[in-house]
Amino acid sequence: MKYVSLMGTQMLAVLNPILALVENGKRPEKVILLPTGKTLPLAGRLENYLREGFKDLAVEIHPVSMSLETDRQGNPPAPEKIAEFSDDAEGICFNAAGGMNFQIAACAERLFAVDSHFIYPESGGIHLFRLHRGELKAQETFPLPGPVDVLRLQGIEHKILSDRQMHPFLQKSLKECGISSPKNAVFNLRVGDVFFDLAWNRGNEMKFLLVIPPLRRPGRAPVNLLKETRKVINLSLNRSRFSELYHRDITVITEIDDVAERLMTEGGGKADCLLMDPHTRNSPFGCLKMQRLFEGVIGSAGEGGTVPETAGSGGKGDGSVLYAALGTEIMPSLTALWSHRPDRVCFLYTPGDPQIERYKSAFLAEMKILPASTVSFQPVGITGKEILEMPPPSGPGGVVNITPGTKGQALFLTHWARLHSMKIHSILAPARMLPEIPKGDTIPLRIPPPVAYLKATGTRVIDYGEDKGSLMKREAEMAALLKLFRGMADAGEDISGFPKKAMDLGGVRSKPLKDRNRDRRVSIWAQGWETPAECILDEKDEWFERLVGFVLVQCGADDVQIRIRTLWSPEAEARLQKKYPGNRPFKTDIDVAARFEENYYIISCKSGKKSRVGDTAAEADAQARIFGRFTIPMVCFLRHKSEPNNQSNGIYVFGYKTLADPPAVKELLQNALRERRKTL
Repeated sequence: MKYVSLMGTQMLAVLNPILALVENGKRPEKVILLPTGKTLPLAGRLENYLREGFKDLAVEIHPVSMSLETDRQGNPPAPEKIAEFSDDAEGICFNAAGGMNFQIAACAERLFAVDSHFIYPESGGIHLFRLHRGELKAQETFPLPGPVDVLRLQGIEHKILSDRQMHPFLQKSLKECGISSPKNAVFNLRVGDVFFDLAWNRGNEMKFLLVIPPLRRPGRAPVNLLKETRKVINLSLNRSRFSELYHRDITVITEIDDVAERLMTEGGGKADCLLMDPHTRNSPFGCLKMQRLFEGVIGSAGEGGTVPETAGSGGKGDGSVLYAALGTEIMPSLTALWSHRPDRVCFLYTPGDPQIERYKSAFLAEMKILPASTVSFQPVGITGKEILEMPPPSGPGGVVNITPGTKGQALFLTHWARLHSMKIHSILAPARMLPEIPKGDTIPLRIPPPVAYLKATGTRVIDYGEDKGSLMKREAEMAALLKLFRGMADAGEDISGFPKKAMDLGGVRSKPLKDRNRDRRVSIWAQGWETPAECILDEKDEWFERLVGFVLVQCGADDVQIRIRTLWSPEAEARLQKKYPGNRPFKTDIDVAARFEENYYIISCKSGKKSRVGDTAAEADAQARIFGRFTIPMVCFLRHKSEPNNQSNGIYVFGYKTLADPPAVKELLQNALRERRKTL
């Protein structure tokens, strides 16, 4: 039997199935790796590792195209290369966890008619399936292989701090709950600017654990909980900072409710939280939670049931049905739904996952905003094998999208669709389309407006702010401010004089006005105008947020929302209201959210004295995560006098000179989009 795997950026997803086969008496005759140009160096690194550990194991590397077409270097698409091996009597064991979902689906589609083995690793075990024409012939589950030096193999930049003691809470909890430290665990590990108390290889993934608040080191300033929490969120959502280590599991242990909720709502499902308040910590339940943290759990369909179709309002009425997974990362599911716009949609979900259950509840509660007439939910496990038991849709018009969900779900959804002669589509975000696999129709990519996104994800919002239509009612006022800033930039006038200083810049003049309401007012007149425009500059920066939003409208934004304020959970809100009676505290204040076709932008706006750029950029980055990891965060400081600059984390900062030049802003938006794609 030959082990064949696409070589993605997830090293462990390719290595661990090989180790499991060897350790369970199913050693492959040959290992065939199919890297793209980007992952060819990783394939070479893995080849060297295998040759050192298994002297007589044959390893071959065959480069393939990143797409389903032959590339410029003449490398064939992966399905064509798979076809060269599938006729061999030795048979194929295809790894369903290497590469992108669309590549896996295309290869699985090519192997549909032959008797093939598929191996799929996940956090609880390594699953081996034998499939033929959509029928599951046999299944085995292997225990996770022993740990390997993942940090070295993956090339993750890290540092072990030998002078740093284990957090007392973690040390005490492990002892009281009778938990031994995982084999070959690493203590006090720093990755980026996050200090982990413990890290270990759980077989198919790296497990990273830290306690918030962390230990305060002698001579250091008190811990800023918001900053520490957002450091973890930003690291957990950024694959490049982990050297593309996708199968990683970050868990934060805390006794602080606010920290737990922020991780849940802003972490995008990439960072778990174990809330251990004093009552829980000293109870048997607390020990049980700690023990589960150090165990692997094999995902299954659980106890969730099929949710019958629920009526909505946005379907085509043509009988079309979309089947797609509902995963912990919600954006692919929403993109599939908004792009296909079916009459009916059936979401495949894994019951019991808190994030997925939250999304399911939100979909049912907000049916009126979904572009489908009915929505239903079908329970399946993480591996996706239950998909083969689903009945086919009645009548024609069935289509599946294999991008959302796990790679195992993509594999079985492909076989199920092939069995029932249904179309298979995938999401190719950079190409802005949803092509049919292997070839066929192409659907344009669409995403929901920001407000619909927040509703569909169950985000609690106290105020959606002002929209595009509201901004355009202030067009004269906004245009006058831009005219003034453009004149100041051209004349070299220092922005620090605005708005208190009267200015005469030739073609444009301004003077401050008195206001009894403490708001600042400024009168602006430009050559050719019959009367000056009067602009109100409130003290809360709302005028500046409107101005930034107005410029985005001029740049062609499809949707703009100004000043969105999100709420805490009902439990956290009740607790905070007891602490601060008379107020309804909001959780996050998003200055400007915009959608340009299939991209979201979040812009943090500051008109006053320039604050620390790094902190403001981190704030914008964290707010952007609410809309998914592909959202582009930016910062606009009115008093930023130089050209736009790119912070180390790929976030652009710009000021009044750029803002007053909409074509320059449009170019900056494109640059920020390209930069964001490099860091994710």
